[in-house]
Amino acid sequence: MKHKLNIAICALFLCLLFGLGVSFWILPDKDFSEDENRALQTLPSFSLSGWLDGTVTADFTDYCSDQFPLRRAMVGLRSLYDLALGRGESDGVLIGAGGQQAVRLFDAWLSRTERANDTDYFSDAHIQAGVAALSGLKETLEAQGVPLYVLLAPRPMEETLDAYESRTSP
Repeated sequence: MKHKLNIAICALFLCLLFGLGVSFWILPDKDFSEDENRALQTLPSFSLSGWLDGTVTADFTDYCSDQFPLRRAMVGLRSLYDLALGRGESDGVLIGAGGQQAVRLFDAWLSRTERANDTDYFSDAHIQAGVAALSGLKETLEAQGVPLYVLLAPRPMEETLDAYESRTSP
């Protein structure tokens, strides 16, 4: 009985593997992902120079990831897995109460010329400048009889500004 179960498991695995491989080449490529709002990688053109410098391999890896059969279902399954583990985050997207979502890392302007890339904090000076601008806008609008309502989205703080600066400075 155990021998038949092993054969059945191997046969199921081979069918799944073969089926995914065949469907990968049979299904038409998609150019755009509406779920992710981005263009998907198309089949790269092969060249000797691209093969030698590794760009063809990297592009082909991206192509396989973007055009994988059942990709949408697999991404959804991974998100459910992350939520079931209580992570509160899936692939850089924070999941809030009521299904609200927010991008974890973003680009923030620290001043008119200085920008922090891929961060999850705002500096005190940035917040104070924003509050001052909102206060000025409120006064201007109230003088015209127009109310101002502002909703500030909270963000989790996993590291302080000092920790970020020590990590990014040489």
